[in-house]
Amino acid sequence: MGHNLMLQPGCLYRRTAVEAIGGLDHTVRLAFDVDLHRRLLKHGRAHYVPMVLGEVRPHADSLTVRHRGESTEEADMVLIRQMPAWARRTRPVWFPASCLLMRMTAKLGSR
Repeated sequence: MGHNLMLQPGCLYRRTAVEAIGGLDHTVRLAFDVDLHRRLLKHGRAHYVPMVLGEVRPHADSLTVRHRGESTEEADMVLIRQMPAWARRTRPVWFPASCLLMRMTAKLGSR
């Protein structure tokens, strides 16, 4: 329902799985990890490892922070192009409702 920030520095990948999906999509500049994770999930399963494998330190010079709007738009593009055709066609109907639900949930959670 929102952006899933599965942060790449804390992820490990099987080389055979990454090679099987064709590796990174070099046409995607800021959301390449979103694209990689979505394609890997179509190829196989993800496993949660309950330990810290890496950390992300957001800072003003990071591409994601400096280009937040562009990064969000690119992640949306990646997600939309991987949706089934019926979901892409009906997105104008359900997407605004899901955004409203997320905002309402966030307000309730902040109380």
